[in-house]
Amino acid sequence: MDQRIAALSPGQAQQAVKELFDLLPVDLFDGGKPTIADLDDLAKEARDGAPPDVAPFLNAMLAERETEARGEVARLVLDQAAQTPGLRDYLDEALRRAAQPHMDLTLLAGVVILAMIAVPKKIKFKDGKLETIEWGQLQDGAKLAHEVTGFVKALPNTVKSSLFGA
Repeated sequence: MDQRIAALSPGQAQQAVKELFDLLPVDLFDGGKPTIADLDDLAKEARDGAPPDVAPFLNAMLAERETEARGEVARLVLDQAAQTPGLRDYLDEALRRAAQPHMDLTLLAGVVILAMIAVPKKIKFKDGKLETIEWGQLQDGAKLAHEVTGFVKALPNTVKSSLFGA
């Protein structure tokens, strides 16, 4: 993991994910960039229809309190972005911004983290440049729950135990 990402506090990591999402240009999104309100509705829909093995993860991501575990998930999302061609410049700026003082956005952080889990799945390049990001899985809560399922299963055991208390 990039040392800049590993060194982030839980709050900074969550802020960096939000900043990364905010920095992604609208024209990169196939079907339009979802608003935070869209993401919030989608995340709640995903939680309500999630399978039993994913529901605790979604509940933890949508909790109103700051958590160490959500910060660790944010670091994993940032690490995925760092490994995704075309996102590095946006990530660098997001990390810079996250280091600055900011308002507490705990309520929004989990929603954006859930959305960013799906980002690296469908990225298109043209002539070596980032062209579009397909967000089809963000049109439907069940599809988001499906995307999150694989992510949850791949979480390190330390993060799972922190999130689920197991």
